[in-house]
Amino acid sequence: MKLETTHLDNGSLVKRSGSRQARLAIRNSLALAGGLTATSGLLAILALSSCAGSAADLATAHDAQALGTITNVRMTAVVPPGTVDPVAAVTTLKAGAAFANTTWGAKANINFVVDSTALIHPGLLSAPGVENCSDANLAALGDQLVGTMAGFMCSSAAGEASGPSHNALQLALSPNVLHEAGHYFGLNHVFSGAEFDANFAAQVTPQLNATPRAQRAAKWVQLTNQYFDGDGLSDTGTSTGSGIPVNLQVPPTSVQNTCRIPYTGQMRLPMSDGSTFVGSYTPDRTNIMSYFGFCNGTVPGQYNISPSQVNIINGTLFNGRQRHLLGPALNFQPWAQIPGATNLALGATSFNNRVFLSAVGTNSAVYVTSSPGPISAFNGWGPVGATTDTPVSATTFNGQLYLLLKGGADHKIYYDVALPNQAFSGWQLVGGSTTTEINGTAFDNKLYLFTKGDTGDSMPYYNVELPGGPFLGWGAVGGGIADPIATTAFDNKLYMFVPGSGTGAPTSQLYYNYAPVQQPFVGWNPIPSTLDVQGGVTITPVGAVATTVFSGRIYLFARGSNNHLFFNSALPQQPFGSWYELPGGLTTNASPVATVLGNTLYVAAKDTGTGIFITSAVAM
Repeated sequence: MKLETTHLDNGSLVKRSGSRQARLAIRNSLALAGGLTATSGLLAILALSSCAGSAADLATAHDAQALGTITNVRMTAVVPPGTVDPVAAVTTLKAGAAFANTTWGAKANINFVVDSTALIHPGLLSAPGVENCSDANLAALGDQLVGTMAGFMCSSAAGEASGPSHNALQLALSPNVLHEAGHYFGLNHVFSGAEFDANFAAQVTPQLNATPRAQRAAKWVQLTNQYFDGDGLSDTGTSTGSGIPVNLQVPPTSVQNTCRIPYTGQMRLPMSDGSTFVGSYTPDRTNIMSYFGFCNGTVPGQYNISPSQVNIINGTLFNGRQRHLLGPALNFQPWAQIPGATNLALGATSFNNRVFLSAVGTNSAVYVTSSPGPISAFNGWGPVGATTDTPVSATTFNGQLYLLLKGGADHKIYYDVALPNQAFSGWQLVGGSTTTEINGTAFDNKLYLFTKGDTGDSMPYYNVELPGGPFLGWGAVGGGIADPIATTAFDNKLYMFVPGSGTGAPTSQLYYNYAPVQQPFVGWNPIPSTLDVQGGVTITPVGAVATTVFSGRIYLFARGSNNHLFFNSALPQQPFGSWYELPGGLTTNASPVATVLGNTLYVAAKDTGTGIFITSAVAM
């Protein structure tokens, strides 16, 4: 007997008794192919399960987009031509259920793609074929797989994985992945833990004796449902965890085969009236939440998910901790070019019921433009009376519009402010110097500025202004960066996002840091930074990212190494998921900017020339 350990929504652990099936580490990635059918697939994430409570929670995985209804699950293997070694095979677990309301409203088949080379993971093998599911090994493996969809499936029986029925390809074909995903989405086992054995016989015999003889058959059905029902759902069958003992199976057999047809147990119970009651029981082997997965589909109707289970999955996904798996449903408009030209990235904010953009012209002068919302209403650029060689950012604080820039020649840090419907008041020194742009955001009734140090100093710094007061001076955050800092306030925390410095941390890797209200920054942590894989080429971020908060999510926008734009998002206290490419095909050689006005998200960027483009989206 093993213990199957599953993460609960509150992060604690619950142990469920399980069978002696091999549980190996499986590293998974989600593939979207074709376009979504109305009757497609199961759960696009694994249960984060382990034999050890200390294993890291890896729910940083990919967005599943939006889940619709789920029906029966079917799985097929796809082995690349010429593949001989099943351990090297790539197995596609196709789920035959439905995903609707996807991010783009498109239709596509949702597949699990399991890299079988990772099924028998070296981190879980102390010797060939011998599993080592120690806390230390699981935690170490968790560190390796951060940012991937991963599930730990471990056995307490050494060597069990090396058996002929447990090679990597067969394990990939088994429904372990789907069963554990069911737990992750709130499903219980269909069995209770009670077994069809002598203990059951001893408990039900007195109750049958107390039942009139003509009613004992109905009482038997009631008792088997009562004892063997694990989830309390009316449309899932009852089952047992260990199957029917060989000595109780009919017709008789000498070998336990839980996949045999028929598979029925029978008890002959002596009654106090001198009769013998004969009770038969056939466990439900069809439901995905049973322990009959290694039948691999030989049982008719196997891998079923009932309508009640569908309701639980939907409820967990839309209302529970797993909601972070839902990709944002955004309806982006086509990119529109607005008048003007620039060689640098833009700035963006919303103020006084208008969207404001800031830009550095091709003559190095600073300009702003605004619109009450419609992209067609941007009313021309107005000069602000400064020149610079880095982008000018925009933010709002204390009822004023702020512009922030680095002096073109002196590297000093300046700001200018404007009241609603008023002209800018004139540039003032913040203090300090930098080689890059300055970004700011309002948080906890203060204005926070962020930038990196001057020449030779890659450390990130922040400065604070109180309402009506001066800036208080620069403080170091710690670490090193190569590009400007993106910042926003979200979930009562002040967030910073940067690419790596290139020294010890690659510039293609994104990091975040945050500070709760009146608390220090907690330290830098990585964000999944593979934007896409196109034609075998991995697309990674280039330069600074943009961030904003929209429709209850924090968003990141990044320029990819293919000059396309991508976005990612997260719900409060949840990890970032998959990156999605912004539709429309705009290519750029600068970082994007983003802001929100009312119920509309705006993203702006220059193209690979000097053109300025903007798009908008509303939440669907």
